[in-house]
This record gives sequence, structure tokens and C-alpha cells, in this order.
Amino acid sequence: MLTGAESADVFNYEKKHAEFPHEPTSEQWFDEAQFESYRKLGAHSLEHFREKHELTLERLFEKAEKLHRHEVQKVLDEEKERVRKDPFETAR
Repeated sequence: MLTGAESADVFNYEKKHAEFPHEPTSEQWFDEAQFESYRKLGAHSLEHFREKHELTLERLFEKAEKLHRHEVQKVLDEEKERVRKDPFETAR
């Protein structure tokens, strides 16, 4: 995600490469400038997201755990409902 507050390296790479940051991944041989530009953009994006949402690593893991628990419970509830409707149906 480009915000306009990226480092000069990322800004300059973007100006020279019109498709950045959506260059095709079919070409897997990145030169140093391309690799570093994507690396710095990723770090910048993560930092921007973290600041915007006031996330710490602990809060991020707490949110992930809650989402995981919710999804697991949803699957268990769906299975209970399936068995309730037709207890003799074989599992999918």
C-alpha cells in the first residue's frame, strides 16, 4: 500500500517502474533495487497499519486467537446441526 510517506528509495523505484507495486510475479529473478523496494514497502505498510490500529504483537495474537476460536466453534456448530438433522448421514 503506497501512502506517500515511503522512503526515497521506494518513491524513486515507483517512478521508474509504472507497475510497482503490482509487478507480475511470473519473473522470479528480482534485482536488488526491486527486492529492497518491495521489502521496504512491506515494512512501511505494516508499520502504518500497526500505528493506525494501535496494535502490539500481543494484541495481534489475541485477535488471531479470538478469530480462530470463533471459526472452530462455527465448524463444530455446523457439524452438530448436520448430525441433528440426519444422524445416519455419513460425514462429508
